[in-house]
Amino acid sequence: MYLKSFKITNFRKFGCKNNYIDFVQSDYQKLTDVDSESEKSGSFVAGATTLVIGKNNSGKTTVTKALKHVVENEDITGNKFNLTYLKNIFDKYLTTLNRGGDLQDLPIPQMEFELFIGLDGDPTTYTVQNLSQFIPIKENTISELIAIKIKFLVKDSIEFKEYINKEFKNNKLCFQQFIKIIDNTKFIRQIYDRNERTINQNYFNLKNLIDFKLIKANLDDGETTLSSVFNKIVQYRLRDEETPSRKKIEKAIQLINKFFNDKVGDSHNELVNSVVERVTDQKNMKVDLSSNLDFESIFKKLIQYQFEENNQYIPESQFGLGYSNLMKILGQIIDYVEQYESADSHHKVNLICIEEPENFMHPQMQELFIKNIDDALAVLLSATPDKNINSQLIITTHSSHIVNSKIHTSNTFDNINYITTDEQYYSHVVTLNDQIVRESPKEIKKSTNLKLEELNFLKKHIKYKVSELFFADAIILVEGITEEHLLQHYLSDSTEFKRHCISIFNINGAYAHIYKPLIELLKIPCLVITDLDIKRSELEKGKLKGSSPQQIFSTEGRETTNAVLKKFICEDQEAGNDDNDKGVLLPNNLEYFENEFFKIVFQKDSINGFIASSFEESFILNNYKDRILNAVLSELKPTIYKNIVGKSGSECFENSKDKSYEWQVKLSSSKSTFANTLLFKVIESDEGLPPLPQYIDDGLNWLISKLDGSISEVEES
Repeated sequence: MYLKSFKITNFRKFGCKNNYIDFVQSDYQKLTDVDSESEKSGSFVAGATTLVIGKNNSGKTTVTKALKHVVENEDITGNKFNLTYLKNIFDKYLTTLNRGGDLQDLPIPQMEFELFIGLDGDPTTYTVQNLSQFIPIKENTISELIAIKIKFLVKDSIEFKEYINKEFKNNKLCFQQFIKIIDNTKFIRQIYDRNERTINQNYFNLKNLIDFKLIKANLDDGETTLSSVFNKIVQYRLRDEETPSRKKIEKAIQLINKFFNDKVGDSHNELVNSVVERVTDQKNMKVDLSSNLDFESIFKKLIQYQFEENNQYIPESQFGLGYSNLMKILGQIIDYVEQYESADSHHKVNLICIEEPENFMHPQMQELFIKNIDDALAVLLSATPDKNINSQLIITTHSSHIVNSKIHTSNTFDNINYITTDEQYYSHVVTLNDQIVRESPKEIKKSTNLKLEELNFLKKHIKYKVSELFFADAIILVEGITEEHLLQHYLSDSTEFKRHCISIFNINGAYAHIYKPLIELLKIPCLVITDLDIKRSELEKGKLKGSSPQQIFSTEGRETTNAVLKKFICEDQEAGNDDNDKGVLLPNNLEYFENEFFKIVFQKDSINGFIASSFEESFILNNYKDRILNAVLSELKPTIYKNIVGKSGSECFENSKDKSYEWQVKLSSSKSTFANTLLFKVIESDEGLPPLPQYIDDGLNWLISKLDGSISEVEES
């Protein structure tokens, strides 16, 4: 059996919609329809790991707390409810009571969860766990999925409402008082099937169905030190008293106890009892000294673990926090596996949850985290072939490196639950998989579905820092190194953007359309800064004998080779899709593309009389008189600068404007040097930043309006 999905309602930050968490089934790597090589190889962890990701305070930890709450039937307190949900109920109570009404027909706070359990086809499972009452039978077929609904209800609703009414009459009823009333209210857990029929809990025990193991990173409570973890492992390896090693240890313990009894007891019993005799009559108390060494105390007190590093033995306290944290997590998983009884492997839903394992780990260790666990378990399971593990591994994280590790190890977006917050600050779950990442939202008129090769490109390309987009407040996609370097500095100098986590990604080409479906799923504001990329003839490029690069004055009748603009701006989208060099006619009235979370800006308007087709050309047209820009150009291309602008003291800066495209051509092979030199000059100068081209300002203004809007919505809620 396995947990397929989990619905959380009115618990902590979760409300009553967008509240499903999907899980990968425990034998995922055994399926016949897997695509990735790692899954085909039988990877225990990579293919069978469910990720729960999201920014801080979005609701990741709530998922594990909800599972623990349901399985262990924990007590209900007011602060375990979604406070917005409680506030709505409280407001209804207050309104009704102020009008002299009765609370009888008003709702009572309740918390609800639903477990969707996948069945593996073994009939003994249904018998052992008494699941037959959950299994609907239709047309002589048994469902492969059962639903178990769990509600936490006020035990005495009449008494609860009477107390609310009483507190109101005493003029003590405020929201905080309402929370305290819930703290002192008795709740009961009721279990139902999918048809809302009550299940008799005398015959069904949820804790017997689900085995939930929670591993908290960097926990140091004396039970999860490295020595204590490995002590447990060795004990479990020797748990069978009939094994030769265990027999030898037990025999040695008996000999040690006999030795100490002979040496300590015989030598000192008489002396100790003579002292006791002076205090009390020996008829009332007599002392017998004996050795009490046993199997467990050997490991707790007598065995010392020394850790070796560079051929030197060092104490555990000197280990780095990241390494210690990783080893503790591995140790607890191994501990769990060693206790795993083979006979029960299919009679329970087995969940292992690791909370934020990235704590204290450096980026490279985070990147290899899933692989490290995978390799460790592979070694362990090969040494214990009798183990038939069908556990599901759940990791909650805000590490982009662990997201990378998951995507690249399993080659899929499947089994990733992204949690964000909606306009009312409820947790909003987006369950990702390859299919949904490929498809555009239905409300988008223009089709932007990804081809399979584009999806594969996205999986590969996302490794290069782009997985940070899952944790950013907003993202900016650029297609060149100049924009990437300069925008980082411009944003760091902006008071508006300093308040937000903005990630800038250089996607090295016009590939922004490949990210669009994923970004819209995540509901993260995304600004795409791309180039007009006007198609030029060989003559216009200055490649024919006697010709020179020519300026462009208008976009009318011109074509673009930019893939993003072909996709979203041009009317004939399909033309040129299979040929990146083929141009597509630009519309007469050029406008930016924009929807709720996605905006594309480019050089749609002329700058000082000319149409630019790259960022470098736009920047030069916008700042051709700027001292810093001219210093950079003269330093990088001194001969070209003299030919275009003139010698020092007799410069004609207008020439740079009139030959902006020629500057673009000359800088095409040194964009990185241009960006770094310009950035260096800007930082060392006291003159302020040269202004950005208007199209970039337009995009940044849109982005800040989106960010400020989201903040005001949260504050209002």
